[in-house]
Amino acid sequence: ENEIMVSISMLTYNHEKYIRQALDSILMQKVNFKYEIVVGDDYSQDDTQDILNSYAQKFPDKFVLLLRDHNIGATNNSFDVKRHCKGKYIANLEGDDFWIDKNKLQIQVDFLETHKSCDAVAHRHQIVNDKGDFQYLSHTNIELDRYFTKEDALVYGTRLCHPNTLMYRNFYRGCIDDYTIMRDSNKYGGHSLMIYLLASRTDIYVMSRCMSAWRKVVSMQAHNFSSFAAKHPLLVSKNTFLKYINYRNYFGSIYNFSEHIKDAFVNTLFRIILSNEQEKLKEVGSLYGLLNSKEKITVWFKFVYKLVKYTPVKLYRCFLKRVNSRSQRNKKY
Repeated sequence: ENEIMVSISMLTYNHEKYIRQALDSILMQKVNFKYEIVVGDDYSQDDTQDILNSYAQKFPDKFVLLLRDHNIGATNNSFDVKRHCKGKYIANLEGDDFWIDKNKLQIQVDFLETHKSCDAVAHRHQIVNDKGDFQYLSHTNIELDRYFTKEDALVYGTRLCHPNTLMYRNFYRGCIDDYTIMRDSNKYGGHSLMIYLLASRTDIYVMSRCMSAWRKVVSMQAHNFSSFAAKHPLLVSKNTFLKYINYRNYFGSIYNFSEHIKDAFVNTLFRIILSNEQEKLKEVGSLYGLLNSKEKITVWFKFVYKLVKYTPVKLYRCFLKRVNSRSQRNKKY
């Protein structure tokens, strides 16, 4: 009776604009079990921590706050939050997203309780803008209300399910250090890794019922991953390559990440070539050395294909950008 059935894993960073909506969407849940909200705030510089403290004071039996006194990064923050989750199941919600169905947790717990051979259940979600206004639904042209295999996970990747839709058995309990790959695989998050981990254990069931919202924001002032990727495409592309190398080392023969690795290598090479950072071309050699012998040959077929298909447009845009840049400099003189 006192067992915590669900731990809600929440990551926050400078989410003062959104965090109340996220927390209220948890507290509105209609459930017949006990749950906890484990929040890792990665040293927010706004009022996020004050807001979290105010909620924890109102609901002391529900909150576990991990308020950092320095920035430790998204993957370290997530790993530590999972370490503190005591529930039989884990559900995820970041501080800028929210749930839209008051029965979400109960529906997913009921499913896992009656499907013992399944470790994870997810659902459809809606994409909203900065203000929370509906934009479109996920899983366009993907049949739902069915199981997805690890082969499907390799095909769909992060499109298979958003973190805020997932509920899964807490396989971290008592053996969190067996999953340091969650902390060490890359710098910028573990969305794809979570899907690959879960699908390697059992098939993932995805419901067609829409029960959450992902706030998709791309802004030079925002701190979310989409905005970071827009500001630092080369860094993110290189990180993607290295994370798939790490995935391959971790999963071995369970998944064949070769196509993902080659795609990420070619994307990184193109971003360097089409940027003003050609001095970074020397990094290509070290990345190339991480490919296996077959990939070192076949990756160039991908490179040539992309060169023929996409380069004329990108080179033209790059040329215009440089011409405009030079004309602006000339105007100053």
